[in-house]
Amino acid sequence: VVKPLEQRLRPRGLGLGADPAPPGSPRPPRGGGGGVGEDPNGGGLKVGAVVCIEAGPHRDMVGKVEGLEPETARAVVRLELGGQAVTVSQYSLRLGAPPRGGSSKGKETEEGPDHSDPPQRGGDKRKQQPPEPERAVKQIRGAPPGPPPWLRRDLRVRCIDKGFQAGRYYNCKMVVEDMVTPDTCVCRTDEGLLVEGLTEAMLETVIPRGDGDRVMVVLGEHRGKVGRILEREPARSRALVQLLRDEAGGRVVPLDYDAICHYVGGHDDD
Repeated sequence: VVKPLEQRLRPRGLGLGADPAPPGSPRPPRGGGGGVGEDPNGGGLKVGAVVCIEAGPHRDMVGKVEGLEPETARAVVRLELGGQAVTVSQYSLRLGAPPRGGSSKGKETEEGPDHSDPPQRGGDKRKQQPPEPERAVKQIRGAPPGPPPWLRRDLRVRCIDKGFQAGRYYNCKMVVEDMVTPDTCVCRTDEGLLVEGLTEAMLETVIPRGDGDRVMVVLGEHRGKVGRILEREPARSRALVQLLRDEAGGRVVPLDYDAICHYVGGHDDD
């Protein structure tokens, strides 16, 4: 007679070789301090308690307990910063918010140079360096501004991004239908399909082939003006453009292909 094997289910979250604690027994202390969820007043971890996360990716963040999982010893905590709900182990929680100056940033501030020391001889005559935020603002203001965006409505452009929508619109010509931001637009293909999410870096200008087609100057001092191509120089990637409604009376200027783009807008926008 062989005694049948009895399957005994282990509590969820209990590691191999560990025995489940008897019901009602207190948890052992951790690292010489109080146990998980224990405070000097004798209260335990419960829903609504304010806790501080001491380990994991959300370390040193404060939140409020919204749920407990006794079987897995985990808790659902709603973070104060951002309002995100995260699930962490109860063993990495401590009741109450951390004291001010207890984080690493506070330690760095406390361990900084002692300004109580007497200044060195001649220190008042030296030019003091501005604080970090002021220096950062000056560096940003001193940086050269980037070129202005050249995208405009009613321009005929070509998509040159192979990764946009798996290359579906690569090398496809389309017309700028609307501007969402200064460098983001909505285009319409020749088949009438609207394409959203296109940026200036995904597009390039198109040079018309017809003699009666108009172009718009998108770069340089004549930016925004409309004209007609009188002569093309493919070897030099340049064209002679006669500006329309110019104060000089139809002035002709040489422009690079990158500075002009096929314009299909109405005559009122010239």
